[in-house]
Parts: sequence; structure tokens; C-alpha cells
Amino acid sequence: MTTVHRRNSRGILTCDCAPSRHGRKRLVRPVSKPSVGRIMGNMDGISHDGEQFFIAGWACQQGRSESIQLHILAGADPSKKVFLTAHKANFYSEAAVNRACQDRQGGKHRFLVALQFGYGFDSKFFVHGIRVEHGVCQ
Repeated sequence: MTTVHRRNSRGILTCDCAPSRHGRKRLVRPVSKPSVGRIMGNMDGISHDGEQFFIAGWACQQGRSESIQLHILAGADPSKKVFLTAHKANFYSEAAVNRACQDRQGGKHRFLVALQFGYGFDSKFFVHGIRVEHGVCQ
């Protein structure tokens, strides 16, 4: 038996194959996944206002205009990182960042995160970007 796949009026694949028990053709969902952009970014630096330290930079998922979630970690040894906070890259970004992010809509990709007391210029930080797929952080 030859199986022929066709798209119906709603763009869903149907197959000319054995009918279901109700006499209808079975629906076949496309198996191709949408491309998922790379997570990228930059830590611009650490600043302070009095005793409060901040880390600033930008992060995005290429090809997506949504802001991404970030996990900020600290520690000199990558295997012994300490989780500090979760934050979102939700400040407007300039054209150069939008180009790097392949974002033609001009989304919000910059971040400014207040650090916990005890972390400052002498600390080493890691920023981990959380990928967005279909509008959900993963």
C-alpha cells in the first residue's frame, strides 16, 4: 500500500492510508521542530551605588524578541557555583544588541541585577540564560 501525505485547508498533514474505525483519514502531525536560537550575551560590568553592587549586561535567544530569564551564579570554581538570584533581561536594548540577537522587532535584552550583600568587584559571576520555546522558558 502506498501512503500519500497531503495538507488539508488548515495546514495539517493527512495521509491516504488505512481509514480509522470511523472511516476518516488519520491526521499526521508534522515532525519537524522549529529552529531554536542560540543563547548569547555579555556581562558589561559591575557597578555600585554606596554599598549596593549591580551587574549589568545583555542576554537573548537569537531570533526571538522575548526577554529571557537569567540565573546569576557566583564562585571562582565553576563546579562550586552558588546560585544568587533569578532575573529577567527586560530593559530596552540598543540597535547593536538587537542585531547580535537577530531581533528585528527591538525587544528588551538588557539587564541590571542588584547583587546580594557580600558580592562585589572581587567576585566572579556566571550568567546562565534560559531558553524560550513556544513562549515557555525551558
